[in-house]
Formats: sequence, structure tokens, C-alpha cells
Amino acid sequence: MFFYKKSETTNNKKILFINTEKLGDLILSFDFLYSFQKEKSFEERFLLIDDNYTELFELTSLSYSVITYKKKKYKYNPFYRISLLKKLSSYNYDTVINISPERGSLNDELTILTKSKKKIGLKSLSPFYVSVFNNIYKDYYSLFINAKSKNEYEKLKSCLMHYNLEATEYYDERWKRKIQNKIVIAPSSSEKKRNWRPDNFRKLLEQLSKSYSVILVGTSNQEKLLQDIADGLANVKIEINKSYHELFELIASAILFVGLDSGLTHLALQLKRPLVSIIGGGKNGIFFPYKESSKTYFAAHEMDCFGCFWNCKYNIPYCIDNVSFDEILYACNERLSEYSQ
Repeated sequence: MFFYKKSETTNNKKILFINTEKLGDLILSFDFLYSFQKEKSFEERFLLIDDNYTELFELTSLSYSVITYKKKKYKYNPFYRISLLKKLSSYNYDTVINISPERGSLNDELTILTKSKKKIGLKSLSPFYVSVFNNIYKDYYSLFINAKSKNEYEKLKSCLMHYNLEATEYYDERWKRKIQNKIVIAPSSSEKKRNWRPDNFRKLLEQLSKSYSVILVGTSNQEKLLQDIADGLANVKIEINKSYHELFELIASAILFVGLDSGLTHLALQLKRPLVSIIGGGKNGIFFPYKESSKTYFAAHEMDCFGCFWNCKYNIPYCIDNVSFDEILYACNERLSEYSQ
């Protein structure tokens, strides 16, 4: 476990926030965590996250004592699990809030077995449980926020309202970079069904690279796709397996970000960069869109099956496949024209 950024002290109560999810889910919570710092009834604020994302929080000035754990080791090593739970229990938290987007056995267990006086969850129902297990875990919670909105960002705002706090967008002035004449594009997500057609990205690159340098970012698993998309284009560079610090630098200084329903789109949004994102309908309204403005464009072909969590009933996810190249090129040019001054 790794601890740093100890919060300011005011009295003897402690609160722990638990978020067991991935990059985008953690970035989505930044505004909430920043806003909660205005709540002065706790001596210390702690945050439990997967240790894969330690570097992400080093980019912030959020005032939390960050505790990291190894998710896979926690699942499969009972000695490690017992050790972590004992460590968490030793802090005698007054309150634990599970801010993970969905309750599951892992984050429920972490919330319940820390032995805090109060245990708060965002919602009482979970799609990952059959009803009997949901009810068993649910009974250990003191309170569920149960916001009316299905949007995860709005649920966190409702949690703030429970403490009579207003949501404030978090932007660290240290994040400001000199804007360069470059566009960053993340053309592949962790799930193929969330990807826009490669030929559309190819056509987009052909147009945008005429006036701007373009950087394609991705992982080693996505490298072949990125090479195919960029093949033969002189003004396009590929960056693979960049660290969060490096991705931060690339996106913070970009004139435009183009992406999908993925963590890097959350990062671009938090950095207040103009962005165009092809999000489709799998989790439309659940995560994206949020914090919409003239800088942002979220694209999806509207269908009556939005919110399927990408359990698509069709052979092709038409909600993303039918988003046209012309629509995305126009949205990009519109933002380039407005924000390149």
C-alpha cells in the first residue's frame, strides 16, 4: 500500500472514499473529491484506489491520503486480502463512502469490512448481483444516495448535496500548457465494439493532417490498428504505451482531442481541451455526456436501445457504426475554427 498527500486536519473524524474502478471512473470523480474538501467535519480524508492509477493522482493537488491496493492480488490472495482489510480497519473511519460507479462484491466487501460507523453507497441496486446477494450486502449499508439521475457524474453531485455541498469543477492552474498546433487522437478503446470504423478514422486523419500534426495514442495491443490507420501519412505520429504523465502532457497541449467512450476522453474533458468523442449508445447518459459545453461534441447514432452496457443485440453496434465521417469532420473543424485563435 502507498500513502501520500495527507489532508488538512480540523478534528478527530476520518472518512474513506472507495473507488475500485478504472481511469475514466477515477477522473470523473475529480470534481466530486475536490468539492468534498469543503466539508470540514472530518479530520482526514482517505481515498482507496487500484495501484495502477497512483501516477494519475500525482498529477493532482487533491488533499487526500491516497491508499493503493493490487486488485488482482486482493481477489486471489487471501493473506493479502486479510492484511489490507486489517490495515483499513485500524484507521477507525467514522464514514466510508463507496463512490465506485457500480457496486460489486469487491467494493462492497471493502466498504463493509472496514468497520466504520457509517457506510454510504451511491445506489441500492446493482446490475452485477442477483437479487438475493444484492439484498445481503445492501443491509450492511447505513445509507444509499439513490439519485434520480442515471448519470454517474450527477450521482456524485447528489452525494455532495447530502452534505449540503455544491459541486465545483476542478482545474489545477498547473495543468495549463502552451497550446501547440497538434491534434491528439485515441482511435481505439479497450473493447472493439466501442470503436468507430477504422476507415472513418483514416479519412479523418487524411483531412486533419493537411493543416495540423496529428498524434495517435494507444497501447501495444492497438499498435497494429494505429499503424494501418496512419500508413503513408507524413504528418502523423504514433505514440504507444505512454505513461499518464506523458499522456497528460500530450493532451493538455493539444489544440483538439478526438476519442471514443474511453478514459482518455475523460482526461481531455477534465483538462478543458476542445474535444470530439464518438461515444455510441452502450453507456450513453450513464457516463458521457457530462459537463457539456461549446468545446465538447459527443456523437452517437440515436437508437431505442441506448444504455445496453455494450451488450449489443445486433451484429454491428449501429449506435456507433452509423455515426458518419462528415459529422465528425464538421465537429472537429468547428472546434478548430473556434478555439485555435
